[in-house]
Amino acid sequence: MRQVRNITDTLPTYAEATQGSSVSANSSSTRAYRPPSPAPSYRTIDSLSFKNAKTKAPLGWEITSVVIPLLQQKPVDVNMRRNGTTALHCAARDGNKELVEFLLQHGAHGHVKDGLGRRAIILAARNGHADVAECLMRGFWDCALYLEKIFFVAAVHGHKRFVEAVLKYTPAHARDQMTAHAVAEMAESCREDVLEHVLGTGVDINSADPSGRTALHLATYYPHAVQMILAYGANVKARMDGGMTPFLEAAKWGHVGSMDLLLNGGASISEVNNKGQSALHLVARAGFQTATKLLLSRGADVGARDHRGRTPLDVAVQGRQRWAVEILKTFMDQRCHADGV
Repeated sequence: MRQVRNITDTLPTYAEATQGSSVSANSSSTRAYRPPSPAPSYRTIDSLSFKNAKTKAPLGWEITSVVIPLLQQKPVDVNMRRNGTTALHCAARDGNKELVEFLLQHGAHGHVKDGLGRRAIILAARNGHADVAECLMRGFWDCALYLEKIFFVAAVHGHKRFVEAVLKYTPAHARDQMTAHAVAEMAESCREDVLEHVLGTGVDINSADPSGRTALHLATYYPHAVQMILAYGANVKARMDGGMTPFLEAAKWGHVGSMDLLLNGGASISEVNNKGQSALHLVARAGFQTATKLLLSRGADVGARDHRGRTPLDVAVQGRQRWAVEILKTFMDQRCHADGV
């Protein structure tokens, strides 16, 4: 019976892998002989990620021609771990497609997670290795939730080619919803270039999740994203659970820039949620001074009542929002004076 050995037993030593390079173990810069001190063994999968001192390129590229023949000659455990990491994790991280394909063909498990809970494909996504991703994603195309996670990682790190690869193989219905969820992630990471690229692929920008949230709802934290999404035809009147429109959602959190853009984009200053609360009710209750002033300047009705009969001033008083109370009272007094009351 043939003995199966660990992959670490077949990998070259660090000195062997770097022979002839500036990091050679036989460096001439050594001035005097020193007895060898105990050092960690380099016969591990970490050999796949050593850096060449001159080029700073992953050494995995340099030793592929050494590793693959060794793995072909001797039976080894390609799924052996080092601190939770396998050879496949290292190869995927470094974008070594040839080694990734070889390891997969010889039984490497793509679903295995490293010590930080990351699969090899996540490491490829973080580093934008789209060609490696296509090799690794063959077993994930039917898993919409995992595709969404991969998409998020690639989008946040600004890797357009990787994003294209995921969108290419994702079913249309899953792609639209996945894009809606990723909008906020891309906006938060200031990946406007990737966001615009994704929007330009023809996804349904008005696709909603089970709670009714669209990309525009999720983007209200980021005015630059709101502006971009509106340009692609987003529906400003879409409602999520509770009857919240993107404009009301922006008002709820006091995002003045997004509120202004949405009003200019067709949102109504008088729209209300399922509780009859207008944007002015929402900002007054939270005490958002700038947002309150914006709504008043755009013609919000200070006398509007919610389903409990409360005006914006009432909810500001109940919420002990002193500044909102003063702003509303001052506005009402000025209006009464102007009307000659």
